[in-house]
Amino acid sequence: MPRAQALLDSLGRALCDKGRRALTGELRFGDVLPDVAKATLEQARKQLSTDELRAAVGDIAALEPQAYADRLLKVVAGLERLQPVPFKEPLKDYLSCWPAMVRQALRRPSDPKGHLPPEGVQFYKPDDLLMFLPAKLPLFRAGTNPPHLDDWKLTSFRGIGECSEVWAGESATHPELSPAALKFVTDPLSAAQVILHQEVLVKAFDLNDVAGIVPLRGIYLECDPPCLDIGYVYGYDLTGLMHEWAWRYDAPKPDAAARIVRRVAEIVGEAHKRGVVHRDLKPSNVLFHPKDGGKFTIWVTDFGWGQIAAARSIELGKGGTPRGEQHRLELRGAYSPLYACPQLSQSAPPDPRDDVYSLGVIWFQLLKRCAHAQPPSGTDWAEEFRHHGLGDPQIKLLNACLSARPDKRPANAGELAERLNAMRTDSSMTSPKLGQGEPLSMSAAGVRPLEGPASSSMILKPVLDLPEQRTNSVGMAFRLVPAGKFLMGAPDDEPGWNRHESPVHSVVITKPFYLGVGPVTQAQFAAVMGFNPSYFSAKLGGQPDWPVESVTWGEAEQFCAKLERLDAEEELSRVYRLPTEAEWEHACRAGESMPYFFGQKLTAKQALFACNTKATPSGPAPAGSYPPNKFGLLDLHGNVLEWVNDWYSAGAYYEAVKADPQGPDCGTLRVSRGGCWRMYPPECRSAARRPYPPNHASNTVGFRVAMQI
Repeated sequence: MPRAQALLDSLGRALCDKGRRALTGELRFGDVLPDVAKATLEQARKQLSTDELRAAVGDIAALEPQAYADRLLKVVAGLERLQPVPFKEPLKDYLSCWPAMVRQALRRPSDPKGHLPPEGVQFYKPDDLLMFLPAKLPLFRAGTNPPHLDDWKLTSFRGIGECSEVWAGESATHPELSPAALKFVTDPLSAAQVILHQEVLVKAFDLNDVAGIVPLRGIYLECDPPCLDIGYVYGYDLTGLMHEWAWRYDAPKPDAAARIVRRVAEIVGEAHKRGVVHRDLKPSNVLFHPKDGGKFTIWVTDFGWGQIAAARSIELGKGGTPRGEQHRLELRGAYSPLYACPQLSQSAPPDPRDDVYSLGVIWFQLLKRCAHAQPPSGTDWAEEFRHHGLGDPQIKLLNACLSARPDKRPANAGELAERLNAMRTDSSMTSPKLGQGEPLSMSAAGVRPLEGPASSSMILKPVLDLPEQRTNSVGMAFRLVPAGKFLMGAPDDEPGWNRHESPVHSVVITKPFYLGVGPVTQAQFAAVMGFNPSYFSAKLGGQPDWPVESVTWGEAEQFCAKLERLDAEEELSRVYRLPTEAEWEHACRAGESMPYFFGQKLTAKQALFACNTKATPSGPAPAGSYPPNKFGLLDLHGNVLEWVNDWYSAGAYYEAVKADPQGPDCGTLRVSRGGCWRMYPPECRSAARRPYPPNHASNTVGFRVAMQI
């Protein structure tokens, strides 16, 4: 890729010329970045046309890490042949994080990976390149394990801000929590505030069950600098959406803007109900996770940290932030003072109306399709948007949000959302029309569903006249599981609760299906596969009617494939598969919302599990030794764990679709359900999840089969 090499070489030369003193620590990068951007463009234009320059930026973003590293070393070696480079290591560190910054700036609805600059991007002025450049040297390098951070390994650089830098991290001992967004508080005064005001961050933990709020999962105060473990959201931010609208379209989108603001206000409103104010709402903190069909879920990040970061940013904005860095942050929708109400600058205590003001600025920027647009003054600003469909009720509400007086703003974000929602049927507003064929549909990443016996579960009767039970040619019995609606997951006050069981969310299984009455037995497995992998085989006292165990996820899949290829099954066109995680929990609960389908507790007469008595089992029991649930299914609590079809993600429930969820598209672990003979009751609950590598084979893990209708 000669274009990428030429552009990388141009930036390297510019850094050696204009950024030398920043690389050696004599100046801040914000003081030199505008000059570095200008010198880079001047050098690049000697070798690349305008179109080639734009394509080269995309090449940098799309290069594989090793390919980019090879090119980086060639550039540095070439520079050393031209002049002494005593700052070689800082130069390499700076250049190493450039692709991540380019991808961050390019991520948008049409390119969530951030690999392709649109034609609307032209690199004529230094400002055009500025937001693609790293703000400063990264503190860490990929592959490192920072001390006092458990076993988190930094895998890839994600971004850098005024007071922090963010890395993606992986944990070998807790793969179910990977990846994580690890935010290091690199500004010393901000780090001190994190330690002094831990209660601000602790309050953010109370929001972890609110869908639409990126969870704060942990705080590492002993790490130097302090580190926040935050949920990882794949996609792009609101700045990327604004860029897309500016690059692709020539007119504002008032209705689309109002819908986005309404959804963000709904999410923030849930935090306000719990007494938590964000105080640092800005486009870079509003994240979009793309879904199929042009849909997306919206997430708000940095609750807790936002209060500390905003106060520090305002302080730095009074003279501590170099103009170049300030402008770069503005271009990225990340300059906090731009979104801060006057009361924040006056050190007033947090108030929900602070966030309403920030939402007003974001709303105006969405109308302008510009993440660095200054909030307007007066009312003349509205004339620009009237003929594009912005109605008087919206204009009046936006003016109220931007009022310098808190008492003139909506009382909280929830009220703002309600007023926007009421306007959806207002005849003075234009109908929701996106134009240009652009999809804009928001999946409901709503608040935690109400719980209770009246609303927690609904079983739908099947439309077809289907038998309640069927038996196949191998002797496997299947019970009909009706379509239905239920609450998936567990509340945090349920004994044994694990964070990856949250948030509780409403799920609809739209079609009935058949599920094995019990787990696949050793005899059934051997009849189809020709061997018995079980640890508890006849040699150790096992029997043919004991559940098969010590099977990998892949072997369970192979069993389903071979089963449906049997002549007798092919004649009936039967399709077998592992149930999805949602189907399994729906079948297990059978209309109940309690921890077990038997009720609040599990007894030794109801299931096989580990006990704190001499009666603790030493292995599984014959399938069907314990009472069934309301659907006629056996051994769902205990005996052996059961593989299901889904890939595992600790945050899967935050992104789950409502109807027939299939789980993440990819992963490294598969999910098992149901508990086993070695586990205590809390680990055998209806909501309990346990991830394993697909090649994991244990004498506690088996499976049951679903038959499609």
